Amino acid sequence: MNRKRIVKPEIWIYTGIFLLALFLRVYRLGELPFGLNVDEAGMGYDAFSLAHWGMDRYFKIRPVYFINYGSGQSVLYGYCCAVLMKFLDPSVVLIRTPAVCFGMIVWLFGTLIIRKLLGKRMAAAGSFLLAVCPCFILHSRIGMDCFLFSGMSVLSLYILLCAIGSQGKKSCLLYMAAGASLGVTLYTYALSWLAVPFFMVFLLVYLLYQKKINWKQILCMGIPLGILAAPLVLEVLINTFDLPEIMTGYFTIPKLMVYREAELSLNNVINNIPSLVNCYFFNDDLAYNSLPTFFSLYLISLPFCMAGIWEACVDTVKSFREKRLNPAVLLFLWFLAQTGMGLLIDGPNVNKMNAVYFVLLFFTVLGLRKAYCNIREQRNRKIYVLCISAVYLFSFVSFGKYYFTEYKEDTFPLPLFWGTYAEVLDEWEDVIGDRTIYTECPYAYYALGEKLSPLEFKLVEKGTEGRDGIWFDLPEEPDENGFYIIFKRHGYAGRLEEAGFTRQESGWYTLLYKE
Repeated sequence: MNRKRIVKPEIWIYTGIFLLALFLRVYRLGELPFGLNVDEAGMGYDAFSLAHWGMDRYFKIRPVYFINYGSGQSVLYGYCCAVLMKFLDPSVVLIRTPAVCFGMIVWLFGTLIIRKLLGKRMAAAGSFLLAVCPCFILHSRIGMDCFLFSGMSVLSLYILLCAIGSQGKKSCLLYMAAGASLGVTLYTYALSWLAVPFFMVFLLVYLLYQKKINWKQILCMGIPLGILAAPLVLEVLINTFDLPEIMTGYFTIPKLMVYREAELSLNNVINNIPSLVNCYFFNDDLAYNSLPTFFSLYLISLPFCMAGIWEACVDTVKSFREKRLNPAVLLFLWFLAQTGMGLLIDGPNVNKMNAVYFVLLFFTVLGLRKAYCNIREQRNRKIYVLCISAVYLFSFVSFGKYYFTEYKEDTFPLPLFWGTYAEVLDEWEDVIGDRTIYTECPYAYYALGEKLSPLEFKLVEKGTEGRDGIWFDLPEEPDENGFYIIFKRHGYAGRLEEAGFTRQESGWYTLLYKE
């Protein structure tokens, strides 16, 4: 009976937090952030093409890496969307649904990791913070491939924690699952190709030093990881050494138009330190990544996170000195791998570093627990808990109020965000007539909105400038007989009005034409 009394309130608490986390990720999903990011649109069209024709927009059969607009895009997000598009029409909500699902994976397995390492009480606190901190909400509401890196990395860390210390057949199965999960992680974001190898080196050195892993377990983890990594290794080799792409009847390892290996350099290290600190603890200049007033984990988290990082660092050193396994060291090793990656890449920002935020939150919870344990009197501990809870609750309510009421007005139009406009073309067909249509939206928005087959769109043959009387760019000098579809508040619209064009509003767009 006592056991039931303990478990039942806990179930209600986690159910409530789960529903809160889900609500914050799905409420007004189709309009916050407003429009589709250019990479969301490109990925969405590739997903639609894969779902119905088994190829991407460049006629590549089930590619292991998307060409996107030339410089590449990871495929896991696109394949998740393609599954949905087999049954449902493309929409903003559908394109962002995988982001919500992987955001909830971060919440679920992040909670389980905190519970496993820090106990039940801190798990409830960590679970709430995973639900309400800005970075986890914002990253779950935009369909960019990179944000799946966070979800898969948290899942991989949880499986590894379960594998370490397990015995026998179960141990081998768990290490195989961990290797497979890390292998899938490589398909979330190209930067994982750097972070995962860093982490694997750190992990194996640590576990071998502690004598907590044997060669059989290493093979169990390494084989599925190696099999899944092999196509991407070939992708790197093809593009590094200018080799021909590999195309079979089942998959393609494509050659990119632009290969960005030059973005990795030791010369970036010194310059990246301020940017890395800024995006870890504060924000960057992209309004869909973070908000200046609230930062990634709320400002109150900063001292606790720093304290948690220091404690994790000390625990890692102790673990090596005493040759005593500490599972929490795995999270510090992931932090080191992410930081090493961030120092080498060109211009680290919040979306590039998205897989670090769970461990930063873990360090925050660790710091909160450390501060609590350092308070001796029970009365003062209660005051501490009440004050910290009140500040976090106030921060969350303030963020929620701003994001769901004022954010759209303050940030619209977001850079590189537009929308599909098939309904505009249908509604204004009589006015358009034989006019040339001009829009600043790239071609992927048109192809996605019209649901065109890649064989019909013929990107390779016809290029990206225009199609079917539509030009995907605004001319320097206005075309007197043109029909313009412009995202609202664009300065170009004012120029056209001054030139005598009639202005109309249609949904997200400003329409301009001469009577």
